[in-house]
Amino acid sequence: MKVLNGNEIHNIESQSLRHKLQEYDKVTVDIGTGDGSFPYKKASADKNQLFIGLDAVADNMKPMALKANKKSAKGGLPNVLYIVEDALNLPEELYGAADSICINLPWGSLRDAVVKGEEELLEGISKLAKNRARFDIYVTYSPLYEAREINNRDLPELSLEYIYSKLAKRYKALGIDIKKAELCDNERLKSLDTSWAKKLAYGRKRDIYHISGIVKKIN
Repeated sequence: MKVLNGNEIHNIESQSLRHKLQEYDKVTVDIGTGDGSFPYKKASADKNQLFIGLDAVADNMKPMALKANKKSAKGGLPNVLYIVEDALNLPEELYGAADSICINLPWGSLRDAVVKGEEELLEGISKLAKNRARFDIYVTYSPLYEAREINNRDLPELSLEYIYSKLAKRYKALGIDIKKAELCDNERLKSLDTSWAKKLAYGRKRDIYHISGIVKKIN
């Protein structure tokens, strides 16, 4: 499994990863972390929990990885880890590790997998999670602003009805139980600690969907 250590990518051995995971009370995995600001800020606020940012694009995470790798007096954090892997091909080394899973405002193939309930992603989430792990997803796109994207990617029309009547069934079939879906506005994004959320929060008015629940392991 590839880990971003400062400015460089290294392979981490399974034993070293297990030891790292065992050092902390809980583990949160942020899938599609982007620039990695979300896990960094969370790790800074809770030193007893390990926060893992996972993304296929290493360059976007490098500034946060460099900051996390500094001495603690200069902002370094031992409880944040940046993994360079595809969100739709989650690493086996993390299976059963997550107490909490986040997907914040995904785009591209990850967003498509979230809103269509694609098996590859859902199986990965189920394997990544501990039994009864919590998951939180924030997702948004609008026919007012992303009509071409919606048409080109054949995206469903987002609504609470769609989430509860169709998407929830696909998730539940793979052990992921959607407990709540809610419609949020730009104001909610101001409290979500990601760079992209901050940009959208002060942009054009749009609907944001927050989907949350638990993962029940299927034996």
